[in-house]
Amino acid sequence: MAAVLLGLFSTRALFRSGGLQDELNRGQALDVAAEELTPLILAGGGDALVRRVRYLVRESDLGLTYLAVADAAGAILAVDGRFERLAVPLLSTLAVQRVRAWLYRLTSERGTLSLDLGPRAIGKIDYAVSAGFAVDVRERAVSELRLVGWIGLLLAFPTAAALAFAITRRPSTPTGQTPLLARVQGQGRVLEHDVDEDIVGPEVTETLRQHGIHALDALKRALIVVDPDARIRFMNRSAAEITGWSAQDARGRLVYSVFHPLDEQQAPLVTPAETCLREGREYEPKELWVRARDAKVHAVEVMAALLRERPGSAPTGAAMVFHLIDDRRDLIDRLKRQSRLSLGVIDHLVEGVLTTDTAGVIRFANVRAQRMFGYARGELDGVTLTKLLPVPFLNVPGLHLTDYIGGRHHGRLPRVVGWRKDATTFPVELLVQPMNVEDSEGLVVIVRDITERMRSDNLAQRLGRLLDAAAEEVYIFDAQSLYFVEVNRGARRNLGYPTAQINRLTPLSISQELEPETFHTHLSRLRGGEVDHITYRCKHVRADGSAYPVEVRLNFSREEEPPMFMAIAVDITDREAQEDRMRFLAQHDSLTGLPNRTTLLDRLHQAVLTASRSSRLVGVFFIDLDRFKQVNDTYGHDIGDRVLEISARRISGVLRETDTVARLGGDEFVVVAQGLRGLDDAEGLARKILEAFGPRFDIPDHELRLTPSIGVALYPLDESDAEGLLRHADAAMYQAKQSGPGQYRIYSVEVPPEKRRRLELERSLHAAFALQQFEVEVLPAFEMAGDELGAVMLDFYWQHPKQGRIPGDEVLEASGRAGLLADVELWLVYQACILLPPPEEGEIDQAPLPVVVDISGWQLKDPDFSSFVFELMERHRVPPRRLMFALSSTGLGEAQEAPAHLTRRLLERGVRFALRGSSESVFTALNRVGGLPLDLVILDPDEVAASAEDAQATERLRLVLLASKGLAIPVLADGIADSLSREWLSTQGCRYGAGPCFQARVGAREFRASQRESAPSGHG
Repeated sequence: MAAVLLGLFSTRALFRSGGLQDELNRGQALDVAAEELTPLILAGGGDALVRRVRYLVRESDLGLTYLAVADAAGAILAVDGRFERLAVPLLSTLAVQRVRAWLYRLTSERGTLSLDLGPRAIGKIDYAVSAGFAVDVRERAVSELRLVGWIGLLLAFPTAAALAFAITRRPSTPTGQTPLLARVQGQGRVLEHDVDEDIVGPEVTETLRQHGIHALDALKRALIVVDPDARIRFMNRSAAEITGWSAQDARGRLVYSVFHPLDEQQAPLVTPAETCLREGREYEPKELWVRARDAKVHAVEVMAALLRERPGSAPTGAAMVFHLIDDRRDLIDRLKRQSRLSLGVIDHLVEGVLTTDTAGVIRFANVRAQRMFGYARGELDGVTLTKLLPVPFLNVPGLHLTDYIGGRHHGRLPRVVGWRKDATTFPVELLVQPMNVEDSEGLVVIVRDITERMRSDNLAQRLGRLLDAAAEEVYIFDAQSLYFVEVNRGARRNLGYPTAQINRLTPLSISQELEPETFHTHLSRLRGGEVDHITYRCKHVRADGSAYPVEVRLNFSREEEPPMFMAIAVDITDREAQEDRMRFLAQHDSLTGLPNRTTLLDRLHQAVLTASRSSRLVGVFFIDLDRFKQVNDTYGHDIGDRVLEISARRISGVLRETDTVARLGGDEFVVVAQGLRGLDDAEGLARKILEAFGPRFDIPDHELRLTPSIGVALYPLDESDAEGLLRHADAAMYQAKQSGPGQYRIYSVEVPPEKRRRLELERSLHAAFALQQFEVEVLPAFEMAGDELGAVMLDFYWQHPKQGRIPGDEVLEASGRAGLLADVELWLVYQACILLPPPEEGEIDQAPLPVVVDISGWQLKDPDFSSFVFELMERHRVPPRRLMFALSSTGLGEAQEAPAHLTRRLLERGVRFALRGSSESVFTALNRVGGLPLDLVILDPDEVAASAEDAQATERLRLVLLASKGLAIPVLADGIADSLSREWLSTQGCRYGAGPCFQARVGAREFRASQRESAPSGHG
């Protein structure tokens, strides 16, 4: 029996050698690739990984035609392949990718290998192995395996003879016991004790014992031996693993109770061993399904043979050999699906695809090729390619189809003409590639109809001539795929990508801070015709990974075929740097880097709003350094600045992340601490700040010790607003100073005079209107160059009977809280209309003197406001261009949200608009201005006055003047106190000036009287 089995397995090895070698070849290539690439993936990829992938594909002898390496997140780290460098002129990028994929499927076997490091997945490899390489390697492997098979057969014959001789000399078995049963007695170890060592010798027995069972297990081949009653007498380890039964449990059981064969419909079958025993013949190799003991179903290939004592004798049992083919079945199914998908993709290509043999006889044609040449399915099989492409292959001697392989000498080859079935012709473009599949050589021919292209100019050349010289970055990209079709020289220079790589990118590929949803919304709006263009900001990423900000204007062209988008991008690095500098200077102290007063007030306001909705307190700690002026005067400003920097760090060091510390100026710091539970928390924080100043200041060559004085105001115990809390904390700080250095005091809220004053003002506003207690003031503005009157700004104050003169800004704040702001502003508009007399009858006033009055932007949303303005202008004969409404940056934003017809009516009537506020807010508004035209920019008087001593204020003013000049908007600087400031502002392009350097504020009556006495002069 051993001889029979040895012969059987040797014969089987000869038949299976090809398939086994294919799997070993592929496994060896993948093992080598995985071993070399895994350390590089763990190291993060980079150039080393790219070089190794290129070597494995291009230079190694492993037969790999494609490798794509990805990390655990799916990000591609390196890609290379035989056809990756394939460039098909005049084909779209998508079409070239489809051709590459088809070529890989046609010439290689593809798959995916997961890379794991213990339980952790580190990446995966998508691969393709050349079928031709497998054939070459297999030829050598098959030769060696065939030799092994023949040696096995030769060994089988003497072994069989020796066994036959032993059987003839062996005594008969007891009655009723078959020879097979006799051999499997004693724990059923068949094939280990079935040969008498005295007869055949110990060498033969040891050979069978070691190389029989172990060889089967090593080859993952399962063996089950049954007696004539189909009861299992032996099964090896592989059989136990497949069936789920241990050898001990299975021994003596009927074979069908252990080995459960199933057909394709999962219906039970008779076991091959039983079939052998019943029909008395061998069971040929067959694929079927087996249900294991744990109910799992596996695909196996099984064969069975009868066991006989000698040729011609009755069977003593049967041996069944099988192995798992789950992987093979899965692979075949995947290959079938991929084949169907590949054919579907090829049939849907816009190009015709033909395959031929080396003689040019067509073996396959996709649907596009059939339609292109006018043939039905099957009519092109066996046709020579020269029948379809007679020109130039029939009229140019020595020209062959292989001359067009890979586009070689494309510029020197004759043009190709296609010949349809109906004898009409058309120009075509060819791409030819060699094909080698299963020892069969041939060609892949891709045909493209270029009739339409030849009728029009080349789009890329036309765009290149028009756009290459542009300073901006210009991108033309396809409306469907979004791939770049053309980019100009400026874009290529800024991005640093080669042209071939740019054509495989999209706007999203080179953009940062641009959400795909937002970008696709922009495209949808342009496609739908909702807008003509869209402008957005993002960052463009260079080839080296660096990024720079751009402003992109996006347009859509339906006239192009296919439709195209055009994006014009402008590098705004300098502009954003100016904006960032402005924002920093406006919000931070340049010495300590702490927030300044503007940022402090904003955060304090937010803290007050938060505290009003909770039970916690907000503490405002006003800190002033004791004897700082003495240190500054004694040791100089450099030492003083060093002391301030150290003080800022010490204060910040005792605060929580939610607290804010700001520098107001000089040696004054303010801390806003949120979430305090009571007075104890406030006092504890004040003591921590005092303790932080205990060590001496670490300044070389100087022994300095300073202590702070701290004043504390607590909200809502003190129900003041942000400014009020600061004032109260400041007052408490002075009380602490009077108590000695290094002290703190908490502001007493028993007598809040400011609160009483505020409430009194709000209650008295209605009476002030009725009693006409408001007085109008005029601040004249003059030409910086010639001292001529250029505009007048209207202001007012409240002459309160008890509290005296109250500035207009305070009145406006009180009226806003009392809900009377609209009434006060309408009263100011009325005063502006009556300030100057109307022009005389017949007088042509082409450039009337502008009268500037502050209003809120939300007023423009109210139709009643516009009607009231028109009525006043009509009643008092106000000429066009005299009335000018000044808006803050916030008010400008509100005005731009007003209905367009309301603002248009005001503009048509001659009302003009000005922008006023701090330099930071004005600069930001100028960069976003649109919709509402501006005729004047008014600089904040406090900032203008401070510019003489504050370098940061000077820089902010310079940037605003520069931005206004770029927009051709004149600037009026309020608060000019000296001639030096005037001269500097004039050199920076400021047109008008107002303030103490020119003329103080005057009452409206005095101004009107002075105007009547002076000759009229107009300034726009």
